[in-house]
Amino acid sequence: MRRFAFLSIIFTLILVSFVSAVGDVNIASVNSPSGNPGSTAQVNVVVENAVAGLDIPTVVLTSSDLTFSGNTILAPDVSDISNLANSTPQTVSFSITIPSSLAGPYSGIITAAESGNEAANNHTFPYSVTINSFNALDVTSHSETDSLIVTGEEDSIRTATFNVKNTGSNTFTLTSGSFNFTSNDFTDNDGENITLSFSNLDSSVTPGATDTVTLTVNIPNRIDLDNYDGIITVQNPNDNTKTDTFLLDIRIQPEVCSDGIVRDGDQTSSSQAWLQIDINDPDDGDEYNLGDTISLDVTIGNENDDPIDVVVEAFLYDMDDNDEIVSVESDSLEIDEDDEDDFDLDLIIPRDSSLDEDHEYVLFVKAYEDGDEDENCNEDSIEIDIEKEDDDVIVDNVLVNPNTVSCGETVEVVFDVENIGARDQNDIIAQLRSSELNVDMDSNEFDLDRDDDVEKRFTFSVPTNARAGTYSLEVIAEFDDGDKRYSEFSDLVVECGGQTETPTTGSSASLDINEQDIVISGNSFSIPLKITNNAGERSTYTVEVDADWANPVSPRTLTLNDGQTSTIFVLLEAKEGEAGRRSAVINVESNNDVVASRSLAFDLEGESSWLDSFNLGSLSDSTVFWIIADIVAIIAVLYILKLIFLPKK
Repeated sequence: MRRFAFLSIIFTLILVSFVSAVGDVNIASVNSPSGNPGSTAQVNVVVENAVAGLDIPTVVLTSSDLTFSGNTILAPDVSDISNLANSTPQTVSFSITIPSSLAGPYSGIITAAESGNEAANNHTFPYSVTINSFNALDVTSHSETDSLIVTGEEDSIRTATFNVKNTGSNTFTLTSGSFNFTSNDFTDNDGENITLSFSNLDSSVTPGATDTVTLTVNIPNRIDLDNYDGIITVQNPNDNTKTDTFLLDIRIQPEVCSDGIVRDGDQTSSSQAWLQIDINDPDDGDEYNLGDTISLDVTIGNENDDPIDVVVEAFLYDMDDNDEIVSVESDSLEIDEDDEDDFDLDLIIPRDSSLDEDHEYVLFVKAYEDGDEDENCNEDSIEIDIEKEDDDVIVDNVLVNPNTVSCGETVEVVFDVENIGARDQNDIIAQLRSSELNVDMDSNEFDLDRDDDVEKRFTFSVPTNARAGTYSLEVIAEFDDGDKRYSEFSDLVVECGGQTETPTTGSSASLDINEQDIVISGNSFSIPLKITNNAGERSTYTVEVDADWANPVSPRTLTLNDGQTSTIFVLLEAKEGEAGRRSAVINVESNNDVVASRSLAFDLEGESSWLDSFNLGSLSDSTVFWIIADIVAIIAVLYILKLIFLPKK
């Protein structure tokens, strides 16, 4: 009896399970929404259970793709229903993003099925989503920035491309009349006008398709170098109220690559050139003062299949005055295919009163194939800011009259003193110095307003006992309460007793100094002196340095055969507390005659602390931390050793 009861219970459970499984799933209704491309349409599906008293645990809902006239809306995702009871229909909602596709009703099928029994218990229901007739477009450029940038020179033609996508539901055809802009935006003050034209216009841009439009920029001759920007409006031809815009930035620059950016002689874009330029330093917008050195660090990559001999050239340009300020060029360097190399170049910003803080300054860099710039060339540029120091005075236009004299004659030195600082300068003193000719002259104190200059002159007589030779005259402006000074040098040739500076035998020599080879470390200067014997016979020379601001330098003696050249190094180290612009005179003597002379100027840094010798400024924060930590640790160890080994008092 117990066994029968147990089997009855099991049978009943199986029967209940079987009856539940054959419940009837029914889709009562589905709405058919509509919408414009880009909008969201909501579909509501009402599902019910047609068998009384039985629940369906899970109902799976799926949708087919929706199609119209060969176009498709992909099947949307629909959520399942849990515990579908007989007495309570359930509504499931899902969203469809209306695509940019042909306008019309897109038809599909909704299927509801019992999970695990889909084949026997399911129901389908047709529905549709209508894409309304809608006109729209969207413009995108190939630039990484918000604007489309076109760079070119005077009297040139440049092209660029941008995309116009049909984001509506009606096919359109772009024409030249679809593009509108204000021509004055691309005209300079003299009426020179940049003209724009648009080509590669597809005859039929279907919904969702994109037309890549070519923009041609015709830059006239003699147009002002400047940036010209304006809004380009693109109209939908089916409805001119439906528009999109983009910013066009046309940058007229001086000629950089002679034939523009080229690869194998063909015009191309910067990204498609074989030679790729990466300006590592300086950064766009970095600030410099007059007299500063711009240390340019660029990486050049060769994306060609063959090695290329590469030259890098850079120049600083005043865009407002249309004037090149300073330039520099590297040596040629071979870069292997699919390889890259670094180039380091220095440009010294002149201390020139004509440089205006409010002007736009651009540093242009080009990399080209040595001897074949018209075949392979690429260019890049960054903007830098030039600032003026509060206190800055220079000496300019030095004139020595006459510049060749005899012993005892009178010499007049005329020069300009200019205030190139950001504020007025008071108590300036002009000076003329030549220790060899016993010239030590100072002017009275005078003032200069900002951007003002004054002419100064000194007159002196060459000593009657002066030796024949070339002498350096140093003209100095001392300012900022004597804390700063600026100097320039000019040569004076003295001929006495019918002799010239270069005797015929036994003492003639040349002195060459390449200032770019001078190694600078703080206020120390290692100077290479290249001395050549031109005397026609073996000669002995003595090299002496006259620099009262530096630690004494012992005379150097060397003997050279006729025509022989030797390079010696002189180390100049500034005395403690010396700062500003200082000069040094290097003389080469033979038989007590000065046979060669050279004057140099040096910009000394201010006083530094003992920490400066570690050059902490060039180290990372973590490196500085560990240096300090090591010092503290050493001090701690010394203190512990003291406690251990020294007797207690």
